[in-house]
Amino acid sequence: MLIFFLLIFAIVPTAVFLTTALTAPDLLGYNQSQTFTFYGSVAGTFFSYYGLLITVFTLTEVRSLSRRYFFKMRSPDIRKDLDNISKEMSNLQSEPAQELKTMSFMSRLPSVVRLAKRLDNSDIKKISREVQKAYKSLKHESERADAVEKCGQVKDYWNVQQKVRELSEEIKIQNSDMMVK
Repeated sequence: MLIFFLLIFAIVPTAVFLTTALTAPDLLGYNQSQTFTFYGSVAGTFFSYYGLLITVFTLTEVRSLSRRYFFKMRSPDIRKDLDNISKEMSNLQSEPAQELKTMSFMSRLPSVVRLAKRLDNSDIKKISREVQKAYKSLKHESERADAVEKCGQVKDYWNVQQKVRELSEEIKIQNSDMMVK
């Protein structure tokens, strides 16, 4: 899409510059020294315009590369944290539900999900929002848990764990897709 716009922004001005350069000196009645100055002015405008186009293209490519670099550098750590949270949730399923608020994954999960959202990928952002919504529901349900209920019996406990695993797998898939590109 970007190349399409660059071609349009490159072809149309080229046609205008060439038409102007070939017809204007004769129409305006310039002498030979004025014609040379006019051609220099048209060439300078032409090269300035294309320099601007090349700069815009370079900036978009550098931005894309920096996003990709950020993703490749941060995604393994985020994925490892998500996997650890998922394992911890599996191990703590038989603990009393009233202790759910004091468990370490309950404090780590929101920050890890916020880091995942910063990876600038629409699929990851979508799943991250789902994890946040499920986490809020789990937090609300844990406040209402009774004394005999276990963590694994709290309404959204397994939903949060499933969403955390889904986010981890999505990061893995996106990372492998980037390696192919």
